[in-house]
Amino acid sequence: MRAGADTDAPVRFIEDVVFPRAADVLRQNLAFGVYVLMRWTGRTNALLSVQRWDRTCAGEIAGLKRFAGLRPLLDVLEAGAKAMGDMVHRGQRNNLTAAEVAAAYPDLLIGRSRLRQFIAFGAAELFSTCYTRQIGLEP
Repeated sequence: MRAGADTDAPVRFIEDVVFPRAADVLRQNLAFGVYVLMRWTGRTNALLSVQRWDRTCAGEIAGLKRFAGLRPLLDVLEAGAKAMGDMVHRGQRNNLTAAEVAAAYPDLLIGRSRLRQFIAFGAAELFSTCYTRQIGLEP
């Protein structure tokens, strides 16, 4: 979710974005079933990780896809996160463009270089999906 886990931004996201947007979707008579998880972590050396800071708050919002309100809710929550300057996890359900992924993950070029090594050893099918090609994760 956010780099600034040393601030009140993660809690503000829940209070200022999640709760009001969920209420908006409910007012449209669209049901949803979701859970919200906030996890504080330390830094990692993984190239494409969101945990690049000493304190990172990763927010996870997942739901039951059979409810008509889930997609509209996730769309407005993603827009709200972007408006607050939060990162959106490139590996979860999102509407990120290749440019947004590249901007959020500065080590993407190094990651692509490492992926080339796996591909050279014949392991391309293990790491390639329509999504990874769409958002530019592949070399």
